[in-house]
Amino acid sequence: MTEPKEDTLYPRAPIVEAVVELRFEDVPASRLRKTADAIQAQYENRVIEKLFEGHLNFEAQSSSFKEISDRFRFSSWDQTNLLILTSQAATWSRLAPYDGWPQFCRRIAEQLPKIHKSLGRPRSTRLGLRYINRIDIPLEADNLCYHEDYLTFHIATDDILDPTDGFQWALTKKFPAKGLAVNVQSASVVSELSHHSAVSFDIDVFTLVDV
Repeated sequence: MTEPKEDTLYPRAPIVEAVVELRFEDVPASRLRKTADAIQAQYENRVIEKLFEGHLNFEAQSSSFKEISDRFRFSSWDQTNLLILTSQAATWSRLAPYDGWPQFCRRIAEQLPKIHKSLGRPRSTRLGLRYINRIDIPLEADNLCYHEDYLTFHIATDDILDPTDGFQWALTKKFPAKGLAVNVQSASVVSELSHHSAVSFDIDVFTLVDV
């Protein structure tokens, strides 16, 4: 581990994707199509994907497939603002460069009432906010990168495993008093910068109560 460094701020957020997902009870295909048509004007692109369910029976050497529903994928002209609609969820995403929570929240606040009404106001079952970060870390003179200098969350290992060639970990924590839970996970990933390594840092905060 290197000597402690002074805290420095990224010139821009290391967020590669911000996600808000609202899950709800299954809605009919007709409602889903009506909602997709109602929201179409707010995005430049729309792609319809077919979802199938498959079953394999190895003993009988047979298989069967059934179409479940459509999935509607909306995107802005530059593919940074996304909305995915299925019969059980509405998922808003903002890809890098992340322009801040106020702008992201404003888009959701404008579209959510229309989507919820058009779907027939189904009962919501889960609401989650997720930030997926990629943190690029420069290699030191010894050609190693010290993740612990950049993340307070890290795996402590014995000397026999140090340095590692890669890592991955995940944890879940519930906060019953607040009706919240969080999934946090991290892994070593390929950096897009020369002479750097990188780690992902994925935070998913959600509630299943009083949605």
